[in-house]
Amino acid sequence: MSARLCEIARTTERIVAEGAYVAPDGQTVEIAEEIARARRGTRLYGPGPVAVPEPRPAGGGAGAGTVFEVTAEGSLDASRRLAADGPVAVLN
Repeated sequence: MSARLCEIARTTERIVAEGAYVAPDGQTVEIAEEIARARRGTRLYGPGPVAVPEPRPAGGGAGAGTVFEVTAEGSLDASRRLAADGPVAVLN
């Protein structure tokens, strides 16, 4: 990994640990509550077996199948859009 990316990672870890950072304009931005909320909503699945739910038709209609689409958006933007219809998982 490049020195630049290593420095970004170290900075990110420090900001998360401190729960705040100083913006370019000199103001301190508090993010401790957002970090706590993200931690509460995070689930970790280890290498053991994971229960897999029975597949259900996309859209809930009889005979509906899986749909794949290519869009000009990042994975997080797409997940926000899709989350309006129900739970979404994103793998990067």
